[in-house]
Amino acid sequence: MNIPIGQWHTVRVLESGTVILECKDGAYEPLGEGDIFKFIV
Repeated sequence: MNIPIGQWHTVRVLESGTVILECKDGAYEPLGEGDIFKFIV
């Protein structure tokens, strides 16, 4: 999947054991307090 720059998006995992790898240029810089990765089981 290739998401355009600046496009808000989300990912939903439908099966246990799924692995997600996100690659992007540069360091991760959150825009605000709510812009964090949340791992929910």
